[in-house]
Amino acid sequence: MAGRLLSALLLLLVLGLDQGSSSVLNDPDWLGDTYSPADVTDDLVELKDRGKEQVRDSVPINVCEQIKAEFKAVAKKSMVEAKKEKLRRKAASSAGLRKFFQILQHLKRSVVDDAKVLRSLQNEACVKYAIRDICATRKVLDLLGIPPKGRLAEKICRKKVIECLEHRPLKDIKCPDKSEEDARFRTINGTCNNVRYPFFGAAHTPFRRVQPADYEDMVSSPRVAQSGDKLPNARNVSRFVHGSNADRQNPDSPRLTHLAMNWGQFMDHDITLAETQGVICETVPSIEPECFNVEVPADDDVFQRREVKFFEVIRDAPHEFKPECSPGPREHTNIITAFIDASNVYGSNEEEAEELRAPDGTMRIMKPTHGCPLGDLLPAETDPEIPCVSRDPNRPCFVAGDERVNENQGLMSVHTLFVREHNRIAEFFGKNTDWEAEQIYQEARRIVGAELQVITYNEFLPLLLSPKAIRDNNLALLQGRQYFNGYNPGVNAQVSQAFAVAAYRFGHSLVQEEFLRFTQEGFEHKCSKDSISEYSPIPVLDFGNPTYLYDKCNGGVDSIFRGLVKSPAAKVDGRFSSSVHENLFRGPGDLSDLISINIQRGRERGVPSYTTYRNTFCKITPAVNSFEDLKKGGIGQKDINSLKCQYQSVQDIDLFVGGMLEPADSEGGALGKTFQCLLTEQFKRLRVGDRFWHENAPNRKLNTDKTAFTRSQLQEIRKVTLAKVICDNSENIPSISRRVLQQSKILVDCNKLPEMDLNVFTPDFRCRRKRATGDAPDLEDENDEGSN
Repeated sequence: MAGRLLSALLLLLVLGLDQGSSSVLNDPDWLGDTYSPADVTDDLVELKDRGKEQVRDSVPINVCEQIKAEFKAVAKKSMVEAKKEKLRRKAASSAGLRKFFQILQHLKRSVVDDAKVLRSLQNEACVKYAIRDICATRKVLDLLGIPPKGRLAEKICRKKVIECLEHRPLKDIKCPDKSEEDARFRTINGTCNNVRYPFFGAAHTPFRRVQPADYEDMVSSPRVAQSGDKLPNARNVSRFVHGSNADRQNPDSPRLTHLAMNWGQFMDHDITLAETQGVICETVPSIEPECFNVEVPADDDVFQRREVKFFEVIRDAPHEFKPECSPGPREHTNIITAFIDASNVYGSNEEEAEELRAPDGTMRIMKPTHGCPLGDLLPAETDPEIPCVSRDPNRPCFVAGDERVNENQGLMSVHTLFVREHNRIAEFFGKNTDWEAEQIYQEARRIVGAELQVITYNEFLPLLLSPKAIRDNNLALLQGRQYFNGYNPGVNAQVSQAFAVAAYRFGHSLVQEEFLRFTQEGFEHKCSKDSISEYSPIPVLDFGNPTYLYDKCNGGVDSIFRGLVKSPAAKVDGRFSSSVHENLFRGPGDLSDLISINIQRGRERGVPSYTTYRNTFCKITPAVNSFEDLKKGGIGQKDINSLKCQYQSVQDIDLFVGGMLEPADSEGGALGKTFQCLLTEQFKRLRVGDRFWHENAPNRKLNTDKTAFTRSQLQEIRKVTLAKVICDNSENIPSISRRVLQQSKILVDCNKLPEMDLNVFTPDFRCRRKRATGDAPDLEDENDEGSN
């Protein structure tokens, strides 16, 4: 590519109005270039014509001032024109009005109010008209030094105009004084995690961009090919590039268990959920501009013979800018907290949190009254507008901190596990302290959040990333009683667009065709000829059906965990199980292809191409500038030929497609280098940008003196393993492998696994130890300015 496209995207608050976005705050560039309305810098653009002529590298300040004046002059007229457009849509007032519903995408809680979307769409239309009008004038082209050469000149002008537009950061909200007791605990919506920038990582703030948005019109129209033509049909890319596993076995991962797939999904649902729109896109072609459906090609017998003509794709809702005609590319709202804080267990707003908790500090649970006796399950979903595919009214769907809990039986089981874990800890505190219910709840929540961090960084990431990537990005957790001194309040932990819609979706390749279930004898390989070693498997294509968790007579949750631990995940290889590739069930009558949807989602969110991330952001060598260069990057010739048949240029390849085809890094891990790069960037931010990170040293200047664990507590937290959490919260799993996300035939007795001592979290811990040993309390446990 001829130079960087943009080194900053800056928003102007036209007409002197305050910005309505609650997350437009500074995020200093510390991990390489980041681009977002939330990441304000003073850098200017270095834009070079991709044709023969080179234009000036940046726009002088005095020219930008004149451009702003021109924009302001047409803004009012442009908004009048925008409001005349037929942008009013008929929102779906309830799930019952829709023929289809999307179990695997969005439910009622993540659907934004239609009036809010309408304001945003009118604003976008206004910006498009305003930029169109001023870029059509010879005056502006002359100011920018752009020869009037048709479409290319207009494209360069649009980029230059956006470069000139500035914005004014929001006023900060007031965070609780750090001396207050509740300052020890996270807010449920993530605000004030960062005292300096209270909206960093909070719910309902926009995803970050690590590369400039790539929209066809620089504002919101989905990405197109470099030539200006449409990109290839997403279903054709899915079937001809990624292929089908319908007639062959999806190769197994050499290291990951099937539980690794569900853990990745569970963690995704802790940090990312986009806001969607309540529009109906159930016709093709659709007149609704926010529909971005994938048409099924006429020769696609897999879907055509089942009379599936399209896959419904509703564009994610634009992040709202309240002032009229506020310029800038469309951004999208993450409606849950970005932090690893167990929001998938507790929710990301006060209403959800209150709905899920019990009066005594525990979490609400359900004790089923039908069938064989079994352990505590998640509470039942009682909202009639929430779809559920249960075939038995006595076995309802579940409700949890994340609305996607019912996607599959493995995910439901992991959710169940951590509600049980909260209650195990809360019940201990109820018996061994005089704490009120609120403190019991918050202390247990604090520990469960730390457990998710420990498991993810100690057990999950080392299977995905090479040792070098972990070492170079400082992703290895510390040991013993050491504190971490890496917290940086200048870092925004918010999830990036590239991570959310492409890189982290590598997990879709891990899905097998079924969830195996084992008896305890079969799990331990001790079965005789007469014993039952295996229950019937759960077909993955039976999406959303919760009845298997109620089925204690066939093992219930325990048998599902035994199967997840014992069976391998599929290999990360750019190939996918037919369950998600050709039989994705999102509701009655709605079959689709998850891979096509992933590709389409990246385009509608303005995520740039694969080569943009590989070459420009990650700076991976060798660079890929032609189809032939893909071979140097490890992509096979057969896949290269398939890509050439679909894409006009190598620079057009979608990020998800290119990243999935890269072979695993030769230095280790399951992922190719581009996805490794994007994952390390994000997980580094999630650690360094979290004031409540479990390892953080107490430091008054950084406001971690109240939030830090003591050294003794930290030492106990570091004993946590996912295996032990399963053991502690299962009815009949007496032995298990030490690392349940990694394949192993060696089982150990649950009682021999390290156990976190909850006594160290109680207020009289030092007194009890002093009475037992006669020693003075450990002064190292005081929250001082500790260091490694």
